[in-house]
Amino acid sequence: MIDKNINNGLRFFGSITASVSHEIKNHIAVINEYAGLLEDLVLMAKQGKEVESERLFDISGKIKKQVAAADKVIGNLNKFGHTTDNFYYPADINEVLILSVNLFKRILIIKDINLETALFKTPIIVNTSSFLLMNLILSSLENFSMLMEIGNTVKIGCETDKKGAVVFISSGNDLTKNVDGSFFLKNSAARLLSELKAEIFFNVNEKKLIITLQADATCLQD
Repeated sequence: MIDKNINNGLRFFGSITASVSHEIKNHIAVINEYAGLLEDLVLMAKQGKEVESERLFDISGKIKKQVAAADKVIGNLNKFGHTTDNFYYPADINEVLILSVNLFKRILIIKDINLETALFKTPIIVNTSSFLLMNLILSSLENFSMLMEIGNTVKIGCETDKKGAVVFISSGNDLTKNVDGSFFLKNSAARLLSELKAEIFFNVNEKKLIITLQADATCLQD
């Protein structure tokens, strides 16, 4: 039987790769449409019909934009894959959040969540597992979204703390129900917090979920 932590990690890795592959396929589909249009224009030219060069340049430019966008998506997936290279290493929490937002974008759009980021002005370096932290962030975002009206905006950011760093998730909108920190410990969140040696707190008045990371924490390893 697969260990629960391993199973959770595989499920998270699978959900991200599936989402990103859909995003890549969308770009390929658009490129394919433009390729078909170019083929039609070439056939027109072979038949002696006039083809405006501006149309060719326009289509070529649109293809390049799609290639650049797909390349960015693949680059993010590559960074995500490398988060499993080392379980515990110094990571910039700003960079972790940027990568998380880029990777979770499609998942959150499907759940009708608008996301804003509030990054810290300088790097915040914490010894942690980026992979586990990203897993915790997605789990927290999904749980937080359950308290919101459809289409509301969630802000995610980070800041320094006397213990190390804080990742926060907040909303300027009223939440649909009152909860405490235990609401965010369901599913895999409690195990992830334990492995990261992190703490979670929900500020009801500010409608803010706070995840505290210790700067010198050593993530638990088997």
